[in-house]
This record gives sequence, C-alpha cells and structure tokens, in this order.
Amino acid sequence: MTKRLPSPFPSFDTPDSLRRYLDELVRELEQSLSDLDKTKITGMWTLTSTAVTTVSSASTLYKLAGATSYTTSAGLSNSGNNALLYADRVPSELSIQANIGLFGHPHDDLYVYIRKWDNKAGAYTLIQKSQLITLSAAGTFSFALINGYSSLSRNDRIELWVENITAGRDVTLNLNSTLQVG
Repeated sequence: MTKRLPSPFPSFDTPDSLRRYLDELVRELEQSLSDLDKTKITGMWTLTSTAVTTVSSASTLYKLAGATSYTTSAGLSNSGNNALLYADRVPSELSIQANIGLFGHPHDDLYVYIRKWDNKAGAYTLIQKSQLITLSAAGTFSFALINGYSSLSRNDRIELWVENITAGRDVTLNLNSTLQVG
C-alpha cells in the first residue's frame, strides 16, 4: 500500500472553483505589487536658509551648514542635521545626487564629498568626491553636481561635507541646494 503525501494545493470540485481560486491569487499578487510601488525609498533636503560653514584648517573636511526642509517617503527620514537617515529595516542600494552652489573667497579650491555615516561600523565612508571646484575671482560662486551610489542599512546617514584645500577660509552653501537619495 502506498501512502499519498498531502497536496500543498486545496482540492477543487469543479473547474469553476479552481478558476475562482486562481482569480483570487492573481488579485492578491496584484495588490502586493501595488503596495511595493508605494514603498519606493526616496528622500530629499533643500537648503532654505544659509549659514557659514566654518573652515578652520585647509585640507580638513567640514560638514556643510544651513537650515534645510525635508521631503521623505517610507524608508528615509529627517535626521535633523542636514542629513538623510535610512530608517528601513531592509538594506537597499540607492542613488544619491547633490546639486549645490557654493560661495567663498576668490580663487579658493574646494572639494565637496557625499559621505555615509555607517552606523554598524561607527565611522564615515566616502561615497563620492566632486571634481575640483575653483571659486571665481569676481563672483566667488560655483555650482557642483555630484552623483553617487551606496548600500544603506538601518540608521545610516547621508551627508555633504566640504574641504577647502587653499586655506582655512569659510564656505557658504547656496539657497535651494539639494541632496537627493532614492
């Protein structure tokens, strides 16, 4: 006598009962996929009030200062310090873009860094470094667009930092500069 293994599928009396069962499975799958679209991880801050970033020493990194407003979705939140905090439980690979304007002293050479605070390691890691930015003689203003990509885990932060390699002279981030993740 052979023993039958239990079936992982329910038994169906008629083709109609099978069709209803499959239709319900399709509806559940469609709803699950729709819910996934609603959880796209994105976030952005926009500079709404400038502040001087004090640069005490040449060739040293300083976090860019200024007041920001935040727009975030599930997975990213406002950390309150010009940073985007990754709050999702599932690690993710995300693109990062900084679109900024800088004021400073004539002919200063600057680098801007996208950095990640790696919460597990307890340390900063470099995501991307800008091209050399030389401030003009007249306007002392320059733009930078920096793109990067990073894996993020819970409580990691994305931040912008500046380095003045010419001298220990201050830098100011322009209004409406942005940092986007997602």
